[in-house]
Amino acid sequence: MTSRSWKVGLAFLIVWALLLPRLGQAEAATPQSMGLEARMVLDLTDGKNNSLPNSQVGGLASNGEIYLYVSYYGVLYSSEDGFNWKSVRMTGPSYKYFTDIARGLIWDGQQFVLLLGNRVLSSKDGIDWQNLTPAHPNPSKEYMFEDIVYANGQYVILAQDRNKNVSGFYVRGDNTIFVGSKLTELKKATKRNFVMSMNGERPLDHVTWNGKMYLAGGNGNAYSYDGKTWYGGGAGFYEYNLAWDGSRFWRADRDRIDSIDAKGMTSKSAYQLPTSSQSSLGLTSIGFNGRSYLATGKSKNGTNIVYSKDGAKWSQIQIGKETSDIHSILPTPYGFLLAGDRIWYVSDAKMNSPSAWAAPELQKARSLELVPNALNGFYQSTVTRQDFSMLTVKLYEALSGRWAEFPAKNPFTDTVNSYVLKASKLGLVKGQEGTKFKPASAMTRQDMAWVLYRTLQAAGLDLSSANSEWKADYADIGKIEPAAVEAMRYMIQEGILDVRSSNRLDPTGTATREEAIAMAVRMVERFKDKIETYKGPGSISQTLFVPQGAGSKSEVEVVQRAVNFDGRFIWSGEAIKLNGTNAVPLAEVVEPLGLLAKWDSIQHRLLLSKAASEPDFAAQPDTGISHTAVVAAQPKKATVDWYDMAYNDSNDKKSVIMYNDKLYVNLDWLAQMFGWKYDESQSLYKTPSLDYDELRTPGINTTYLYMDNNELQSSGFIPTTKVGDRYIIRRDGDWNGEAKLIGNAPSIFTLTPIPSGWMLTAVKPGFCEIWIKGQEDDFTTFLSVE
Repeated sequence: MTSRSWKVGLAFLIVWALLLPRLGQAEAATPQSMGLEARMVLDLTDGKNNSLPNSQVGGLASNGEIYLYVSYYGVLYSSEDGFNWKSVRMTGPSYKYFTDIARGLIWDGQQFVLLLGNRVLSSKDGIDWQNLTPAHPNPSKEYMFEDIVYANGQYVILAQDRNKNVSGFYVRGDNTIFVGSKLTELKKATKRNFVMSMNGERPLDHVTWNGKMYLAGGNGNAYSYDGKTWYGGGAGFYEYNLAWDGSRFWRADRDRIDSIDAKGMTSKSAYQLPTSSQSSLGLTSIGFNGRSYLATGKSKNGTNIVYSKDGAKWSQIQIGKETSDIHSILPTPYGFLLAGDRIWYVSDAKMNSPSAWAAPELQKARSLELVPNALNGFYQSTVTRQDFSMLTVKLYEALSGRWAEFPAKNPFTDTVNSYVLKASKLGLVKGQEGTKFKPASAMTRQDMAWVLYRTLQAAGLDLSSANSEWKADYADIGKIEPAAVEAMRYMIQEGILDVRSSNRLDPTGTATREEAIAMAVRMVERFKDKIETYKGPGSISQTLFVPQGAGSKSEVEVVQRAVNFDGRFIWSGEAIKLNGTNAVPLAEVVEPLGLLAKWDSIQHRLLLSKAASEPDFAAQPDTGISHTAVVAAQPKKATVDWYDMAYNDSNDKKSVIMYNDKLYVNLDWLAQMFGWKYDESQSLYKTPSLDYDELRTPGINTTYLYMDNNELQSSGFIPTTKVGDRYIIRRDGDWNGEAKLIGNAPSIFTLTPIPSGWMLTAVKPGFCEIWIKGQEDDFTTFLSVE
């Protein structure tokens, strides 16, 4: 070969290599070209675009009814549909736990479990949290929890053993692995041959389960078959995150994605970020939802993901122009939720686009309050058994005028969805395969007909005169299950269920969400006037519902009571006495305190808020009367109706009483809800042990009070505002404390002392953080917008 031909050949090879796409390298793509839709559903950056200090933090989980997200800083957010998010107002004692960095969040089938710094917390509803932290045998040391998995009927929790009050450079201690079937009975696992470094054991940060064995990784690695005995090494990699697809693990590691065998022994590269992207995208998390794979992490130029439908062909996609730092990926039935400093929903289904014919039906359904929040979206997707249960409970309530009740016990082992449980109590749904409900399974048309027929019966419609003849000789009548024949015939006759093409009923076929919602609308339009709506206590018109597993009536004593608030007389009248319960009319007691009560008929909750004007205590007689001094000598007997109700954003239901068309609430519950205390001698009074402020002013986030060094402190965040907006921080009593603006707030607001507290005035758009402190006997009222 001549020198010239050699050079020409080399040049050709170089050009050919440059033009040839690299094996496994992603193709440039858009969400639309990949059949995806993407939407940013929550922005937690406050316009700052600050990256998170550590990508292996936070958590995202779902119990089938709500999504729960805990941010890096331990702030909780929840959503019913994945699109609309709100901060969680926890019960008072729970707030004091949320003071550390979140490390992991799971749903174990019965409860949420959260690792928050040196605590293990659990909650049934995401609102009321219990501290179940294993005690350290050495009082000078503590466990810092890293990750958790619930699999094979037991918990496996990774932790680091360290000294308390660490200051300066922190070197993590030895690994501690807890295992147990109950959080209250965790035991330490045995460790063998763990990988060491000059500072001790290499720390483990992540644990996962593949159906046969546990794998743990991080700066070291370990594996276990039973969770009780762990072996260091063995795995040929150090992973921080893994996704299991049923046959292989997948790992996102900075600039590449690897495929790893089931034992974690061998790995191979599946995808390499192009050189041009490596400085703007660092992959830290990967997920698999049963249909596709998605990896992402810290993006510098917009929000980017790497996506594959089969694990072989990958595409890098920019889903938004905003910069994001993502640390958690949660597979959903319709795609993926990505969470970090922003939350994104990425789906291969149409998110909020109903068919043209369905748009007016959806509008009708919303006006009739037939659509639960969880069904807002994915209208063209197949309706599931859980979806249809939720819809039919709302339909029952609309037709009957009654609230659906909870059963005394959950009959299912695979769901805790409140609508499914209510539908079961009503006899509208049944389980499959014993105690399993299979909430994610598709609902067949014959099952829909059976449920709708049962709904009409439960609502009180007499169906005894229904026509027993088919309207036509349909081609597939013989394919209908015998138990569904009558229901299917009736729904076809009444025009609720449509006939498919070729004169078919298609009993085993499915329907979309929008088709199911349209059925519910037709049911209301067709049968509403034929059902005598219940108007008594517990009806929708009175915005109450029947308690869980409790008798709806009780005989009580009606006595005279006077209620004082910090020595000020605010109310006297008839009160209810039963087994130590002191119940008073809600509206008559809270209104003199400057509070308002409003019923949310959609969410079935009592909304409590601060009135626009301050209560005028000066105009009220300060009698100093204790209510024990005005008990009637001859209390009268009465029968009252008991109900359950939730308040504000809580799902925590409390028992209340309806008497003489007034809602009576327990004084102890009322006091606890507002951070007051109640006793027989002092009635209601303020207390510095307040953990949080239940009444949040719209526009001010995460406002709470806490004790620190015997000082009552409060902090609040005011999001982006416009010039001239004013915020008032009011104070009560003899306040000797101070208020400060933190961070860049002094350039956004001016802080002016006023007789009742402080006034913030916005001088330019921006974000403000406030900090207040005072003595132990001081108390701030709610932050309020003026």
